[in-house]
Amino acid sequence: MSFAELKARIAEEAKRLRFEEEAWPALEFEARTWHRRDFVGFSPQRFLPEAYRAVLGREVDPDGLAAYGPMCVLWLGRVAVLGHLAQSAEGKLAGAKVRGVRFWRLVHMGCRRLPGANLWLRLADWALRLVDLAAFQEEAIAQNARLQARLAEHEQNLAGLQARLAEQNQALGRLERAGSLLQTGLAQTERRLAALLEAPEARAAVSSQEALDRFYLAFEDACRGQEAEIRAKLEGYLPWLTPVRGETLVDLGCGRGEWLKLLGEHGLAALGVDNSPAMVAHCLNQKLNVVAADALAWLKAQAENSLGAVTAFHLLEHLPFAELLALVQAAYRALKTGGVAIFETPNPENVLVGSHTFYHDPTHRHPLTPTLLEFVLRYAGFAKVEILRLNPYPPEAYVPGDGTLVERVNGHFYGPQDFAAIGIK
Repeated sequence: MSFAELKARIAEEAKRLRFEEEAWPALEFEARTWHRRDFVGFSPQRFLPEAYRAVLGREVDPDGLAAYGPMCVLWLGRVAVLGHLAQSAEGKLAGAKVRGVRFWRLVHMGCRRLPGANLWLRLADWALRLVDLAAFQEEAIAQNARLQARLAEHEQNLAGLQARLAEQNQALGRLERAGSLLQTGLAQTERRLAALLEAPEARAAVSSQEALDRFYLAFEDACRGQEAEIRAKLEGYLPWLTPVRGETLVDLGCGRGEWLKLLGEHGLAALGVDNSPAMVAHCLNQKLNVVAADALAWLKAQAENSLGAVTAFHLLEHLPFAELLALVQAAYRALKTGGVAIFETPNPENVLVGSHTFYHDPTHRHPLTPTLLEFVLRYAGFAKVEILRLNPYPPEAYVPGDGTLVERVNGHFYGPQDFAAIGIK
């Protein structure tokens, strides 16, 4: 490599590393031991003030500028100045030390005595620059590696903190939902207690209602069918809940709890709501999660977009139409996007159901048609509504024979006894 190429390479490397940069950070003057490379980034104009403050502990004076200013053109000269300051009487009294300057101070002094001193000084300056640039670059790489390691450690700590925050947010959400359920149950208990403390005639009415609740539980046991039979009919709804697994599921008018028990056996946590103390007590005896509350009032108390599914089996036919409509609208409001609402009710398309078996239950108001209930769900806002016709009479009940008339008779009299309106928000 020629002398000109070496000179150009040194200049290019110094420029790339910002070897002389006015933005080089100020020194921390609490330290009293220095190395020449601590001053490597200071320009000739800034070098002397920094060197005086670091080595002598004071500002540079005019005599210092006159004596050492010309030497600061070259990096070798600046290193020699550091050696002069450290070895001066004032420097020794200040107690500051500068390492890595003695040899190069002697080189500087020797080059000045040689013929063609300017050339020798420049050659020695380039040699010193190469040495310090290499060391500076190596230290920069090491410092970068340390910073990268610290950054990776901080990122790992941040990821851990974020994971803990997510867990705490989930726990907080569960606590908030549990608190809401407790508040609702407490409000119901307070209302019942207030009713018990009313006048004797009011207490008599409560006693009558409790007697009616016990009658209705016995009636369901006698007329609705065995629990195993009911569970078998309900299993067909489980696939509809797959998209909302892990969300809060609520069964309104949970009755004897067949659906809640089935959900629990399939790993789906659900809450039952019923306004009958007898039904609630029956469910609690089975270790099911239920609260005593009015279905519509309970739904209205829930946060918007907080539930995964709302189900109600053979509840709507017990309600006045205004309350029915309000309940469906409240269910839509409480469901999350993608949440599922399932409403099952007797099917009056079956003539025997609409004219006879529907009225076995003295608390039924009037039959609901599939057309009406589908429209109610769409009116409430459900984007997708599907009608399922379910539970036809067994084949042995059909009128024997073939032909259109037989088919129509069997369809109208022995077809699906129930239907379900399923809405997706």
